[in-house]
Amino acid sequence: TPLKFLAIASVINIILDPLFIFGFGPIPRLEVAGVAWATVISQVISAVISLHYLFVTSRLVRWTPTIWKPDRQVIGKLLRIGVPAGTQQTLVSLSSLAVNSIVNRFGPTVVAGFGAAMRIDQFAFMPAMSVSLAVSSLVGQNIGARKKDRVHDVVRWSIALSGAIALSVSVLCYVIPDVFLRAFTSESGVLVEGSRYLKT
Repeated sequence: TPLKFLAIASVINIILDPLFIFGFGPIPRLEVAGVAWATVISQVISAVISLHYLFVTSRLVRWTPTIWKPDRQVIGKLLRIGVPAGTQQTLVSLSSLAVNSIVNRFGPTVVAGFGAAMRIDQFAFMPAMSVSLAVSSLVGQNIGARKKDRVHDVVRWSIALSGAIALSVSVLCYVIPDVFLRAFTSESGVLVEGSRYLKT
């Protein structure tokens, strides 16, 4: 269901982007700001549809005063899981910032090679991220159903699947990095630096 709402938001965003960027009829030409407006509007529509589904269509959540009463146990669990996860994401962002500041000192060719290789790196990382999202849902469902033996199976198979994908992509990036990098650039210096990044 959340995927459907995300798809709706994406389609609305795709339709609104050109309308707000270039202007159409009563809609003024907003250029870059139009992209932001299109995104905000599509996300708000998606949020409204989601809330309608939760409270009206499925009645998963009852709109009663008691739902606003703080539950210390639930809040404690959220903090125990959320704070470490948030800290991890913060550290990842800070380390990325640090690496970028170091790379920038090596000049435009290295920066371009690094940027192209980073995009390939991120693309290669996406399957593992997708698997981790699936694992979160499956582990949560199985813990809720008190089937802890399944939790171990889910985690074990997710490690095997992510590892197989990562290994396959790593081998390809090491053996033929130029093939991937040429999707972004044909400049020899940039290809050399990007290849060095991917092989490392």
